[in-house]
Amino acid sequence: MLLLLLLSLSQQVQAQVIDRVYARVGDDIITKFDVESLNPERTKQIYSIKDQEEQSRILSEYTRKTLEFLVDQYVVLNAARREGVRVSDDEVDNAVKDVLEKNGISEQQLFDLLAKENRTITHYKWQIKMDILTTRVRSRVLAPKVVVTEDEINKYIKENGNELEISDQYELRMLSLNNRLALEKALDFYKKNGSFVETVAKYAKDEDGGYLGWFEYNSLDSSLKELLKDKNKGDITGVQSLDGEYRVLYVEDFKDKYQGTAEVRQRAAEKIADEKTKVIYDKWLKDSRQRILVQYMY
Repeated sequence: MLLLLLLSLSQQVQAQVIDRVYARVGDDIITKFDVESLNPERTKQIYSIKDQEEQSRILSEYTRKTLEFLVDQYVVLNAARREGVRVSDDEVDNAVKDVLEKNGISEQQLFDLLAKENRTITHYKWQIKMDILTTRVRSRVLAPKVVVTEDEINKYIKENGNELEISDQYELRMLSLNNRLALEKALDFYKKNGSFVETVAKYAKDEDGGYLGWFEYNSLDSSLKELLKDKNKGDITGVQSLDGEYRVLYVEDFKDKYQGTAEVRQRAAEKIADEKTKVIYDKWLKDSRQRILVQYMY
């Protein structure tokens, strides 16, 4: 009986050494096993060092850095849990399946790829879980607090025009006739009447008033760019001769490139919101670390 008791106590002590608690973060603990299994190949390399003093120094440095990383991760986990944000194991497993399907690889091939990077499937799933969790915190908890103003969008477009590939926008109508004199006569009528739509309807028999639609200045050919250069809403271009046709363009409306299309403004708003959310997230994480009890036992 005494022998059994001693064996039991020995096993308990051994288990405590193996699973020694290195830190407590809120409701979770981080053990020696958690630290060393994060990068098992690196841990194996460290333990293979014969010089005990060198091994101890390197192991201590690895443990410190890894522990700090895991503490930050568990702070996020605890803080997200308090916000009602969670990620289930099933969700993580489904995410891994999606990776396999999208890349056309087997589970074993994934294991092999991870092994080349000195990672395990457990570590990989943990990363996926934290990525999903962080995204949810940003979108569900923090993003609703972000406000993007029109002035901020205007400023962003002006400062990031090249990235957004912005261009002036022209809404155009066209009057095209196969006789230069007829076109000149039509233009005289326009000058007196003042309505380009009525002029086109009268002389080109076009009920739509020669409407062409919206065009990006950068997408036009060089001849049209030259015609529209420095033109604004309500302006009419000079006469262009092309394949026996004589035509002029009328600027129905104009949008300065720094005003941006609805699509460009939406992209700018999303960029601004993303940057603001990152700032709020960093503050949220900092505040969370102050609120959540972190105890180091290493």
